[in-house]
Amino acid sequence: MNDQWIPGPPKPPPQWVVNPLPPSDEWNNTEGCDAVPGPAIVQGITITGVPATITAPYAWRITLNDGGGPPNFTIDHLDGAGDLIDSPIRIDGETGQVTLLQDPTLDLGVATKHYVDQNAAGIPDAPDNQTYGRTDGAWNLVVPAAGGTFTGVTNFSAGGAVTSGAMLFVGSAVCSIPTIAQLSLGGGSLGQVPATDGNGNLSWVTPVTGGPYLPLTGGTITGSLTVNTVLTVQGSNSFVLNGPNGNQRAILGQTSTLTRWQLMLGDGTSEGLNNTGSNFSLTAYATAGGFLGNWLTIARADGSTVFNGSGVTIQGGLAVNGLLALADLTHLAIYGGANGQVLTTNGSGLLSWTTPSGGGGPGGPPVTIGDTPPSAPAVGALWWDSVGGQLYVWYSDANSSQWVPASNMGAAVAGYLPLTGGTLTGPLNGTAATFTGTVSGGGLSGR
Repeated sequence: MNDQWIPGPPKPPPQWVVNPLPPSDEWNNTEGCDAVPGPAIVQGITITGVPATITAPYAWRITLNDGGGPPNFTIDHLDGAGDLIDSPIRIDGETGQVTLLQDPTLDLGVATKHYVDQNAAGIPDAPDNQTYGRTDGAWNLVVPAAGGTFTGVTNFSAGGAVTSGAMLFVGSAVCSIPTIAQLSLGGGSLGQVPATDGNGNLSWVTPVTGGPYLPLTGGTITGSLTVNTVLTVQGSNSFVLNGPNGNQRAILGQTSTLTRWQLMLGDGTSEGLNNTGSNFSLTAYATAGGFLGNWLTIARADGSTVFNGSGVTIQGGLAVNGLLALADLTHLAIYGGANGQVLTTNGSGLLSWTTPSGGGGPGGPPVTIGDTPPSAPAVGALWWDSVGGQLYVWYSDANSSQWVPASNMGAAVAGYLPLTGGTLTGPLNGTAATFTGTVSGGGLSGR
């Protein structure tokens, strides 16, 4: 349907004969209204059709109806080819909200009540030394496209930056922070450091050096473990040396990386029946690193122990509950005493070196020779008085304990013939014997 002029007083528009009015979005200066004098419009102009526009070619266009629902009003800027550059003014067809592409360059005069209600405090001046943009009646800190310096606090909220709240540095862009004190990352505990998961996401982790590492919760070490200070292991079965059958499990003591001692908890012997193999040994090495010997070995099966060194010194007591076997007497050395002394007991199992009393036959009591009797004699002990030339025996009964002569010239001793005479009931045999005095009785024979 073509647009038409609606006649009105005082002078009706001319009646066109050749063609009706041109379309509403263009003018024809050869037909219809003349662009110079123009028609006299009394009741206005109605433009039908969508979009409904009034266009000045190569400059501006007024769009009364952009075809939206509800339709919007725009004033459009066109380039030399008639293409749209931008819309400096836009009025929303539903809310009536006016959008200006650029800030006004002139005072707007009196504000509307709606604007005052929305911005009762007005728009404050933007602070100095910052870059701000005005949004919804307020100044907001923005990042200038050409770069700049922020002297205050900048908050990046989720959704307001790249990648769901993240701040992205692309290509060779560098984020330079003068001091660590100016960087604050929330979370973490004392001593932790930020680490990446390989996808650019940081999290707080406990720092470690070198690697791989043995977790604090335990694990397995497949190589050598070197401890330069002190290794403390607590708990039951908390330090385990494991290995296959026939392999050594050793702890080394070194000096300047050279082994001095090796404690083998399994000496490399293969295990077998009756619990044989995997014996314990303590091995020594020379200063130059050469093998000196297994000074101590303990069989796992029965606990038999062998000391291979030059000797064993025991400063305290030694209790032997089983058999103490010596290869021969030359392998027993009990130091102390003097030449010729013998070991005697005090009756409680303690031995000491004493000088033998001399005399006595095998298995008989010892005879002490001296001018004074021995102290604390045993019953049956003999003492030869070297001054009086008399043999005494220590006699003890329920009534007394004393030294009594073993022979008495004045009194007969039971079973013996006194030297002062007596009666001999049996034969008397002698070799080259010389008799003086009177012999009576059965006779005397001699050879």
